[in-house]
Amino acid sequence: DHFVLRYDGIFFLYSSLTGSMNFKGMPWWVSDNMVDWEFAAWVYGDGTSGSGGEITNTAYAPEVVYYRGYFYMCEAPKGDGHYILRADSPTSKFEVVSNNLGLGIDGSFYVDNEGNL
Repeated sequence: DHFVLRYDGIFFLYSSLTGSMNFKGMPWWVSDNMVDWEFAAWVYGDGTSGSGGEITNTAYAPEVVYYRGYFYMCEAPKGDGHYILRADSPTSKFEVVSNNLGLGIDGSFYVDNEGNL
């Protein structure tokens, strides 16, 4: 599962790592046209074993939103609950800002009528 965020006219693709790619990190790519993608970096960890910690061990279905000055990511390591991560920019390293929020996969964000995330 991947997720594409458009911010400031640039597209950022955040990807799950599954199957034989048991990395402990999370990669992202960048594009200005959604056709040509370039690997940019790791938003969490660096792709080597142990670098991203257990919460990004085979991270499933990341989703990223911009909300009140920060970028928030929701992801589920091996589909075993969700964690929220936060960064100052779509290209910064993300840091964990929550405990495990519960079981399941494919989490998503919701902003209510009062503007609360």
